[in-house]
Amino acid sequence: DESETDLVPEDMSIYRHLAQTYGKNYRTIIGKVLYLSRLTRPDLATTVSILSRYVSNPGLRALQALKGLWRYLLGTPRLGIMYKELPPNVQVEVRFYCDSNYPIGRARLGYVALIGHVDKHSGEFRGQALDWSSKVSATTSNSTAEAELMAAYAGIQRALATKKDLVFAHIIKEETPCRFFTDNKAVFHQFNSPLIDSKLKWIQNKY
Repeated sequence: DESETDLVPEDMSIYRHLAQTYGKNYRTIIGKVLYLSRLTRPDLATTVSILSRYVSNPGLRALQALKGLWRYLLGTPRLGIMYKELPPNVQVEVRFYCDSNYPIGRARLGYVALIGHVDKHSGEFRGQALDWSSKVSATTSNSTAEAELMAAYAGIQRALATKKDLVFAHIIKEETPCRFFTDNKAVFHQFNSPLIDSKLKWIQNKY
């Protein structure tokens, strides 16, 4: 993000106005929106993750993005997740869906966990969002395969912890599988093969 010294004169007045309005409370606003995004607003997860990188010294773009986020919140005060009670005598299960992008540098990893049941008539899974995350990977990735494997690794870690908590709370049974979904063929190949593909040997062993 730009610093104040990098701005052209036309943007200086805009920056000073935004800094006076949002700059002093930037960290506080991000903290509150982060709390909201973790509870009932998964639509804010990626935006808050990006804006939280600039809490120490927000520049013009960060302040403009925060203003846009604030206006979005003011326009959607009733938007959120409403959980419905599951039907009686159904087998409750959790399904995780993960994905990632592949930019130059560190990839963005994301997952969402749905808790629900399979409808007896249609055979479709009817789930409600239970947990979600959107964050930048700790290390850089050299291909889409590695980025997807990073996302799968982070998601599976969370899936194991989530299942343990739900079993302890007697919400699901120990023998109920926690299904995990991804859309990358390289990930399928790596997880289903007992050997490491020669093209993927450079990927860290933990993935």
